[in-house]
Amino acid sequence: MYGVIGPDHHNWKPLHECSKNKVHSRLSDHKPKTGICERCGKEPLEFNGPRKTNTDYAYIGTNGNWSGNPDDYSELCRSCHLLLDRGKSKQPIHESVLVHPTAQIGDGAHIGEGSIIHAGVVITGYVRIGKRCVVGPNCVIGTPGFGYTQDEETREWKRRPHPYFVVIGDDCEIAASVCIDRGRHRNTVVGDRTKIDHFTHIAHNVLIGKNCLIIAHAMLAGSVTIGDDSIVSPGAVIRDWIDVGKRSHIGLGSVVVKHVDDDTVVYGSPARPHYTNLKIEEGDTSESSAA
Repeated sequence: MYGVIGPDHHNWKPLHECSKNKVHSRLSDHKPKTGICERCGKEPLEFNGPRKTNTDYAYIGTNGNWSGNPDDYSELCRSCHLLLDRGKSKQPIHESVLVHPTAQIGDGAHIGEGSIIHAGVVITGYVRIGKRCVVGPNCVIGTPGFGYTQDEETREWKRRPHPYFVVIGDDCEIAASVCIDRGRHRNTVVGDRTKIDHFTHIAHNVLIGKNCLIIAHAMLAGSVTIGDDSIVSPGAVIRDWIDVGKRSHIGLGSVVVKHVDDDTVVYGSPARPHYTNLKIEEGDTSESSAA
Protein backbone atom coordinates (compact mmCIF):
# COMPACT_ATOMS: atom_id res chain seq x y z
CA MET A 1 0.00 0.00 0.00
CA TYR A 2 1.14 3.56 -0.35
CA GLY A 3 0.29 6.90 1.08
CA VAL A 4 0.16 10.05 -1.01
CA ILE A 5 2.84 12.39 0.28
CA GLY A 6 2.49 16.16 -0.09
CA PRO A 7 5.07 18.80 0.93
CA ASP A 8 3.64 18.84 4.46
CA HIS A 9 0.75 17.40 6.43
CA HIS A 10 -1.41 20.47 5.92
CA ASN A 11 -1.14 20.80 2.16
CA TRP A 12 -3.24 18.54 -0.02
CA LYS A 13 -2.31 18.01 -3.63
CA PRO A 14 -3.75 16.12 -6.59
CA LEU A 15 -2.41 12.59 -6.84
CA HIS A 16 -0.42 13.17 -10.02
CA GLU A 17 1.60 15.90 -8.25
CA CYS A 18 2.55 13.70 -5.30
CA SER A 19 5.21 11.07 -4.77
CA LYS A 20 4.42 7.53 -3.64
CA ASN A 21 5.99 6.26 -0.44
CA LYS A 22 5.96 2.48 -0.62
CA VAL A 23 5.06 0.71 2.59
CA HIS A 24 5.96 -2.97 3.05
CA SER A 25 2.71 -4.80 3.80
CA ARG A 26 3.40 -8.46 3.03
CA LEU A 27 3.36 -11.05 5.76
CA SER A 28 6.72 -12.40 6.89
CA ASP A 29 5.81 -15.92 5.81
CA HIS A 30 4.87 -14.84 2.26
CA LYS A 31 7.62 -15.89 -0.14
CA PRO A 32 6.78 -15.01 -3.76
CA LYS A 33 7.85 -17.30 -6.56
CA THR A 34 11.16 -16.33 -8.07
CA GLY A 35 10.59 -14.63 -11.41
CA ILE A 36 8.92 -11.69 -13.10
CA CYS A 37 5.51 -11.08 -14.57
CA GLU A 38 5.06 -12.55 -18.03
CA ARG A 39 2.98 -9.54 -19.06
CA CYS A 40 4.75 -6.43 -17.77
CA GLY A 41 8.17 -8.05 -17.24
CA LYS A 42 8.82 -5.93 -14.16
CA GLU A 43 6.94 -6.78 -10.98
CA PRO A 44 7.81 -9.88 -8.96
CA LEU A 45 5.05 -12.46 -8.76
CA GLU A 46 2.80 -12.16 -5.71
CA PHE A 47 -0.02 -14.65 -6.30
CA ASN A 48 1.39 -18.01 -5.39
CA GLY A 49 1.77 -20.25 -2.39
CA PRO A 50 1.66 -22.04 -0.16
CA ARG A 51 0.99 -19.58 2.64
CA LYS A 52 0.05 -20.15 6.25
CA THR A 53 -2.27 -17.18 6.49
CA ASN A 54 -4.90 -15.60 4.24
CA THR A 55 -5.35 -11.88 4.82
CA ASP A 56 -5.27 -9.11 2.24
CA TYR A 57 -3.85 -11.18 -0.59
CA ALA A 58 -5.70 -13.96 -2.41
CA TYR A 59 -4.67 -16.72 -4.75
CA ILE A 60 -6.00 -15.92 -8.21
CA GLY A 61 -6.28 -18.84 -10.60
CA THR A 62 -5.58 -18.87 -14.31
CA ASN A 63 -9.25 -18.04 -14.99
CA GLY A 64 -9.09 -14.89 -12.82
CA ASN A 65 -11.29 -16.37 -10.09
CA TRP A 66 -10.57 -17.45 -6.53
CA SER A 67 -8.61 -20.67 -6.42
CA GLY A 68 -8.59 -22.92 -3.36
CA ASN A 69 -5.39 -24.46 -4.67
CA PRO A 70 -2.51 -22.05 -3.98
CA ASP A 71 -0.48 -23.66 -6.76
CA ASP A 72 -3.11 -22.81 -9.40
CA TYR A 73 -1.92 -19.45 -10.64
CA SER A 74 -0.81 -17.87 -13.85
CA GLU A 75 2.57 -16.17 -14.23
CA LEU A 76 1.21 -12.66 -13.66
CA CYS A 77 1.86 -10.10 -10.95
CA ARG A 78 -0.99 -8.71 -8.87
CA SER A 79 -1.34 -5.53 -10.93
CA CYS A 80 -1.68 -7.42 -14.19
CA HIS A 81 -4.21 -9.84 -12.71
CA LEU A 82 -6.37 -6.87 -11.77
CA LEU A 83 -5.87 -5.30 -15.19
CA LEU A 84 -6.75 -8.39 -17.22
CA ASP A 85 -9.22 -10.22 -15.01
CA ARG A 86 -10.86 -7.53 -12.90
CA GLY A 87 -11.39 -4.78 -15.47
CA LYS A 88 -8.80 -2.32 -14.24
CA SER A 89 -8.86 0.97 -16.13
CA LYS A 90 -5.83 2.63 -17.68
CA GLN A 91 -5.99 5.40 -15.10
CA PRO A 92 -7.01 3.74 -11.79
CA ILE A 93 -6.83 6.95 -9.74
CA HIS A 94 -7.93 10.09 -11.55
CA GLU A 95 -5.46 12.97 -11.53
CA SER A 96 -8.04 15.30 -9.94
CA VAL A 97 -8.45 13.13 -6.83
CA LEU A 98 -7.38 14.80 -3.57
CA VAL A 99 -5.74 12.47 -1.06
CA HIS A 100 -4.62 13.49 2.41
CA PRO A 101 -0.94 12.66 2.99
CA THR A 102 -1.78 10.30 5.86
CA ALA A 103 -4.18 8.18 3.78
CA GLN A 104 -3.07 4.81 2.41
CA ILE A 105 -4.28 3.52 -0.96
CA GLY A 106 -3.57 -0.02 -2.12
CA ASP A 107 -2.08 -0.71 -5.53
CA GLY A 108 -4.91 -1.49 -7.94
CA ALA A 109 -7.57 0.68 -6.27
CA HIS A 110 -9.78 2.81 -8.54
CA ILE A 111 -10.88 6.30 -7.48
CA GLY A 112 -12.95 8.42 -9.82
CA GLU A 113 -12.74 12.04 -10.90
CA GLY A 114 -13.23 14.74 -8.27
CA SER A 115 -13.22 12.45 -5.23
CA ILE A 116 -11.67 13.42 -1.89
CA ILE A 117 -9.94 11.03 0.51
CA HIS A 118 -9.48 12.42 4.03
CA ALA A 119 -6.86 11.81 6.73
CA GLY A 120 -6.11 8.32 8.02
CA VAL A 121 -8.17 6.49 5.40
CA VAL A 122 -7.12 2.97 4.40
CA ILE A 123 -8.30 1.78 0.97
CA THR A 124 -7.05 -1.60 -0.26
CA GLY A 125 -6.52 -2.63 -3.86
CA TYR A 126 -9.92 -4.34 -3.82
CA VAL A 127 -11.86 -1.06 -3.98
CA ARG A 128 -13.60 0.80 -6.81
CA ILE A 129 -14.80 4.32 -5.96
CA GLY A 130 -16.80 6.40 -8.43
CA LYS A 131 -16.78 10.09 -9.29
CA ARG A 132 -17.19 12.99 -6.84
CA CYS A 133 -17.15 10.82 -3.72
CA VAL A 134 -15.98 11.87 -0.27
CA VAL A 135 -14.38 9.40 2.14
CA GLY A 136 -14.14 10.79 5.69
CA PRO A 137 -11.27 10.48 8.17
CA ASN A 138 -10.15 7.06 9.42
CA CYS A 139 -12.40 4.97 7.18
CA VAL A 140 -11.24 1.45 6.32
CA ILE A 141 -12.53 0.15 2.99
CA GLY A 142 -11.81 -3.14 1.26
CA THR A 143 -10.28 -5.30 3.98
CA PRO A 144 -11.49 -8.93 4.26
CA GLY A 145 -14.85 -9.50 5.92
CA PHE A 146 -15.37 -11.36 9.19
CA GLY A 147 -15.74 -14.89 7.87
CA TYR A 148 -14.28 -18.04 9.43
CA THR A 149 -14.68 -21.80 9.32
CA GLN A 150 -13.81 -24.07 12.22
CA ASP A 151 -11.55 -27.06 11.77
CA GLU A 152 -13.41 -30.15 12.97
CA GLU A 153 -10.32 -31.71 14.49
CA THR A 154 -8.31 -28.81 15.92
CA ARG A 155 -11.30 -26.45 16.50
CA GLU A 156 -9.11 -23.70 15.09
CA TRP A 157 -10.86 -20.84 13.33
CA LYS A 158 -9.59 -20.31 9.81
CA ARG A 159 -10.33 -17.22 7.75
CA ARG A 160 -12.41 -17.67 4.61
CA PRO A 161 -11.13 -16.12 1.36
CA HIS A 162 -12.56 -12.76 0.30
CA PRO A 163 -11.61 -12.35 -3.38
CA TYR A 164 -14.33 -9.86 -4.34
CA PHE A 165 -14.39 -6.07 -4.25
CA VAL A 166 -16.00 -3.04 -2.65
CA VAL A 167 -17.71 -1.01 -5.40
CA ILE A 168 -18.88 2.50 -4.50
CA GLY A 169 -20.94 4.49 -7.00
CA ASP A 170 -20.83 8.16 -7.96
CA ASP A 171 -21.61 11.10 -5.64
CA CYS A 172 -21.41 9.04 -2.44
CA GLU A 173 -20.40 10.45 0.94
CA ILE A 174 -18.85 8.27 3.62
CA ALA A 175 -18.37 9.94 7.01
CA ALA A 176 -15.59 9.32 9.55
CA SER A 177 -14.64 5.90 10.90
CA VAL A 178 -16.82 3.80 8.59
CA CYS A 179 -15.73 0.23 7.85
CA ILE A 180 -16.78 -1.44 4.59
CA ASP A 181 -15.63 -5.04 4.08
CA ARG A 182 -14.97 -6.54 0.67
CA GLY A 183 -17.00 -9.47 -0.59
CA ARG A 184 -16.61 -13.19 -0.16
CA HIS A 185 -19.06 -14.51 -2.79
CA ARG A 186 -20.03 -11.21 -4.48
CA ASN A 187 -18.94 -7.58 -4.47
CA THR A 188 -19.94 -5.33 -1.59
CA VAL A 189 -21.79 -2.46 -3.31
CA VAL A 190 -22.79 1.08 -2.33
CA GLY A 191 -25.11 2.67 -4.91
CA ASP A 192 -24.91 6.14 -6.46
CA ARG A 193 -25.71 9.14 -4.20
CA THR A 194 -25.88 7.03 -1.03
CA LYS A 195 -24.67 8.67 2.19
CA ILE A 196 -23.16 6.70 5.08
CA ASP A 197 -22.83 8.33 8.50
CA HIS A 198 -20.13 8.05 11.20
CA PHE A 199 -19.13 4.73 12.83
CA THR A 200 -21.20 2.55 10.52
CA HIS A 201 -20.20 -1.03 9.72
CA ILE A 202 -20.97 -2.52 6.31
CA ALA A 203 -20.14 -6.24 6.27
CA HIS A 204 -19.07 -8.43 3.36
CA ASN A 205 -21.42 -8.98 0.39
CA VAL A 206 -23.82 -6.17 1.39
CA LEU A 207 -25.71 -4.50 -1.46
CA ILE A 208 -26.91 -0.94 -0.78
CA GLY A 209 -29.04 0.67 -3.46
CA LYS A 210 -29.03 4.18 -4.84
CA ASN A 211 -29.86 7.33 -2.89
CA CYS A 212 -29.95 5.68 0.54
CA LEU A 213 -29.14 7.09 3.99
CA ILE A 214 -27.28 4.80 6.39
CA ILE A 215 -27.09 6.78 9.63
CA ALA A 216 -24.60 6.71 12.51
CA HIS A 217 -23.75 3.47 14.34
CA ALA A 218 -25.87 1.33 12.02
CA MET A 219 -24.65 -2.25 11.48
CA LEU A 220 -25.45 -4.13 8.29
CA ALA A 221 -24.45 -7.78 8.65
CA GLY A 222 -23.21 -9.99 5.83
CA SER A 223 -25.17 -10.26 2.56
CA VAL A 224 -27.85 -7.73 3.55
CA THR A 225 -29.61 -5.98 0.65
CA ILE A 226 -30.99 -2.44 0.99
CA GLY A 227 -33.32 -1.17 -1.75
CA ASP A 228 -33.08 2.23 -3.44
CA ASP A 229 -34.18 5.37 -1.54
CA SER A 230 -34.24 3.63 1.85
CA ILE A 231 -33.19 4.96 5.27
CA VAL A 232 -31.49 3.06 8.08
CA SER A 233 -31.75 5.13 11.28
CA PRO A 234 -29.05 5.50 13.96
CA GLY A 235 -28.08 2.40 15.92
CA ALA A 236 -30.14 -0.02 13.80
CA VAL A 237 -28.89 -3.59 13.40
CA ILE A 238 -29.86 -5.72 10.40
CA ARG A 239 -29.01 -9.41 10.62
CA ASP A 240 -27.30 -11.29 7.81
CA TRP A 241 -29.13 -12.21 4.58
CA ILE A 242 -32.02 -9.81 5.23
CA ASP A 243 -33.58 -7.94 2.29
CA VAL A 244 -34.94 -4.43 2.87
CA GLY A 245 -37.23 -3.16 0.12
CA LYS A 246 -37.17 0.11 -1.77
CA ARG A 247 -38.24 3.37 -0.10
CA SER A 248 -38.30 1.67 3.30
CA HIS A 249 -37.31 3.10 6.68
CA ILE A 250 -35.63 1.22 9.53
CA GLY A 251 -36.36 3.02 12.80
CA LEU A 252 -34.00 4.18 15.53
CA GLY A 253 -32.21 1.34 17.33
CA SER A 254 -34.19 -1.38 15.57
CA VAL A 255 -33.11 -5.01 15.37
CA VAL A 256 -34.22 -6.34 12.00
CA VAL A 257 -34.48 -10.13 11.77
CA LYS A 258 -37.09 -10.49 9.01
CA HIS A 259 -37.31 -9.22 5.44
CA VAL A 260 -38.84 -5.77 4.95
CA ASP A 261 -41.20 -5.04 2.04
CA ASP A 262 -41.08 -2.00 -0.23
CA ASP A 263 -42.52 1.27 1.14
CA THR A 264 -42.55 0.00 4.72
CA VAL A 265 -41.50 1.55 8.03
CA VAL A 266 -40.30 -0.84 10.73
CA TYR A 267 -39.00 -0.24 14.23
CA GLY A 268 -38.53 -2.02 17.52
CA SER A 269 -36.63 -5.05 18.78
CA PRO A 270 -37.40 -7.22 17.00
CA ALA A 271 -38.50 -4.75 14.32
CA ARG A 272 -42.04 -5.00 12.99
CA PRO A 273 -43.93 -2.95 10.39
CA HIS A 274 -45.95 0.01 11.65
CA TYR A 275 -46.56 1.98 8.47
CA THR A 276 -47.04 0.84 4.89
CA ASN A 277 -47.16 3.30 2.00
CA LEU A 278 -47.35 6.13 4.57
CA LYS A 279 -50.61 4.77 6.04
CA ILE A 280 -50.92 3.63 9.66
CA GLU A 281 -51.66 -0.07 9.82
CA GLU A 282 -55.08 -1.04 11.11
CA GLY A 283 -55.14 -1.20 14.89
CA ASP A 284 -51.95 0.88 15.38
CA THR A 285 -52.86 4.33 16.75
CA SER A 286 -49.36 5.23 17.91
CA GLU A 287 -48.10 8.69 16.96
CA SER A 288 -44.45 7.85 17.59
CA SER A 289 -41.92 8.46 14.86
CA ALA A 290 -39.99 5.64 13.18
CA ALA A 291 -36.77 7.56 13.39
